[in-house]
Amino acid sequence: GIMPALIEHDLPAFGAAVAAIQMLIGTHFAPAQGGVFTSKRVERVAHGLNEAGAVGIGQSSWGPTGFAFAPSQDAAVSFVSAVQQTVEDSIEIKIVKGRNSGAKISSTKLDLVGS
Repeated sequence: GIMPALIEHDLPAFGAAVAAIQMLIGTHFAPAQGGVFTSKRVERVAHGLNEAGAVGIGQSSWGPTGFAFAPSQDAAVSFVSAVQQTVEDSIEIKIVKGRNSGAKISSTKLDLVGS
């Protein structure tokens, strides 16, 4: 499952779990969005990234933002390079990393006049 894969730092298992969830959700909404992905352009890039070795491919909610996971920055650059020539001008690919920390809450003490 997804949580054991996270705990064990098992990227292939994590990617497989994310992809399975994405396929289940995408298949459910396929009649409304015209396929597993809402955008055929994003779907082509996603398939290319998968063929290049990326894992956990999917789309955010109704899309059209797609995502994939890579084991390292170098691998991510390699995956993007593999699909770059097939990417349409209207598609932007960004390599980002997760924020590996919990939520941060801060407050400011207000000096209220007359209190």
